[in-house]
This record gives sequence, structure tokens and C-alpha cells, in this order.
Amino acid sequence: MPGLTATRPGVDNHTPLILLPRTKPPGAPRVLLLHGMANNGNVWQPVCEEAGEQWEIWSAELPWRNEGVGSWAHEEDSARWVAEALTGVTDSAGPIDLVVAHSFSASLLLRVLAEVPASSPRAAVLVSPFYKPSPDDFDWSMLTGLATTFVDAMREGIRVAAAGRGNPDLHDAAALRVCERIGPYAWTRFLQTYLNSPWVDLDRLDLPCLVLAGEDDLIAPPTDAMSLAERLPSARLELLPSCGHFPMAQEAGAFTKKVADFLATLPSLP
Repeated sequence: MPGLTATRPGVDNHTPLILLPRTKPPGAPRVLLLHGMANNGNVWQPVCEEAGEQWEIWSAELPWRNEGVGSWAHEEDSARWVAEALTGVTDSAGPIDLVVAHSFSASLLLRVLAEVPASSPRAAVLVSPFYKPSPDDFDWSMLTGLATTFVDAMREGIRVAAAGRGNPDLHDAAALRVCERIGPYAWTRFLQTYLNSPWVDLDRLDLPCLVLAGEDDLIAPPTDAMSLAERLPSARLELLPSCGHFPMAQEAGAFTKKVADFLATLPSLP
């Protein structure tokens, strides 16, 4: 089955949203995977291998993927792309049982689920989210450190993707090159999304949620995941030991089991 492509007016057509059906066993729960900034769908490959044919898996290649073009960030409302990913799968294949979103995409998904509940999946997994409950949780020192955090995220993504291959001494230079390629507008969209997180109306998210993060995440603090899980109407929190910002790649087996166990608790699924 070919991928589905969508573009938005005013956004470079070389940066489409692409939805790819990765596996499709009959009768399995339908799962949509949303990667974070400067990654792509390959970041979920370890989970796909662990899941085997447990799920019908769809993966969105979002405009902020690592090979994308920076013009996506010239549009202020990045959450629209996540909404279109949900709609694209639903229109093509039917209702989504579970959406799993990482990092930047997890924070955008919160907005979409709060603002457009009619398009909601049956449940959501929010992986390594950026969230603060109050605007007072942001101060100037934190703001100035977020640029370094952004570079750290790129570095960890490169290290995880390398899986021990290549020269670790080159990871710093590669991370800076990635940041230069995606540009200041992409960083601004990340910052905008994070700063606006206290105003997401979490009370509107009445679907079951699993908030999943690494205990050793130095990029999105585990306290962010804890604060989010405490405030969602129906959520459980899971912190994976010995994991940083990419638990789906660092501990794919444990990650997949947590998601599968969560799916099994949903009464709406067979």
C-alpha cells in the first residue's frame, strides 16, 4: 500500500507529511507512531521489530524529520501536521486505537487532543514529553539553557541511531550541523510549544493516556512527565530505568511491553 502525502499551502512541497503503513495484520490494534524533531520513522524500528504482528502499525514522516526542509517551521501552528496525520490514517484505514508520540510531537499531540477531541484516537502514549504546569516554572536561566538542551537532544539522537557505530568524537559536530540545517525557526517552534504547555486544557483529554519517559532523560526532565501524568484526567506514568530521551530505541523490549500492557487495559479493544 503506497504512502499518503499531504501538503499545506505556503509550505515547501518538498516537505510533505507522509503516512506509511508498516505492518497490517488483520484484527490487530491500529497504532500510529509520531517521531520527534530531527528524527524520522526509523526511530521506531526497534519497537516495530519487538511488536512483530501484534499491531497494525502506521508511521508518520512528519515535516520536522531529519531529512526535511526547514520551511515547515515558517508556519506557526505546527500542531496542524499532527492533526492531519490522525485524520489521514483515520480516513484511509479507520479509527486509530493508539497514537504513540515522542518529544516535540508528544507536546503537539496534547494540543490536538485538547482542541479537536472528535479526531482523537482511543488512547495515547506520550513519550519523553516537554510539559510545565505553570508559566512560573519557566525562568530566564532555564530559557537560556534550552538552546543547549536542543543541541543535546540532537546529539543523543545521533548517538542512539549510531548504536555504537562510528566515531563518538564526531557526534558533537554532527549535532551542531543538524541544528544548523533545521534552523532557528524550528528551534523557535519547539520553544513556543514548550512555553505554551501550561495553557493546554488537559481536562479535555478524557482518553486513557500512558506517559512514558526515561529515568535518566537529561533533555526532557522526568519531572515534566510526572507533572503531566498527575494532571491528565486518566493517565498512568511509567519511568524506564537506564534510559534517556529515546527509551523506544534504548530499551525497545521494555518499552514495547509497557505499551502492550497499556493496550491490554483498554476496554474498547478486543
